[in-house]
Amino acid sequence: SLSAQSTGLFYPFAYISGDKRLYAIRKEHLLRGKRAGIHDLLYDPALLGEEAPAPEALPLDYHMENIDGFTVRSGWARGSIFAGILGGENSIGGGTHMQIDAGTFVYHNHGHLWFTDLGPDSYNIKGGYFGNDRLFRRNAEGNNTLFLPSLPYGQTPGSISSITEWKSSDAASYAIIDTTAVYGDKADKVT
Repeated sequence: SLSAQSTGLFYPFAYISGDKRLYAIRKEHLLRGKRAGIHDLLYDPALLGEEAPAPEALPLDYHMENIDGFTVRSGWARGSIFAGILGGENSIGGGTHMQIDAGTFVYHNHGHLWFTDLGPDSYNIKGGYFGNDRLFRRNAEGNNTLFLPSLPYGQTPGSISSITEWKSSDAASYAIIDTTAVYGDKADKVT
């Protein structure tokens, strides 16, 4: 179901960032009966000992510098508004997620998915995932982003988009992502 997002990547993110709170949150979810996944094998025992923080102690936004992503939420209670945007590299042939999706965004409002990321699809899909450049979910048309039919994949493979400005405060948070490069000579400026 797309109605709830998994915290399955919290263990590896906790390891990479050294943030024990992420480990504690995932551990609490598992103890409450959430289904374990492959990433749960990647925990680091050095991260033990931290109690899961109260939701109100967690930040409402997060800037992911290395992958040019930004998320913001109105609160941590069920039904809160959540939005996120992603930049990074458009890579059909060897990138980390192998999708043409610069500028993709998600928006969840009061328990309803208005816009969501469908994810990478099954790697075992008939015809192969990695060698099949025409899969809907791998190209711009299958993601919540601008799609130009005049470009082979709706955007330019190998191009990079990045967050050029972001602000985090108690009153408001925002991020601006520059996706101009992903549209080549078809656009002067896209943010």
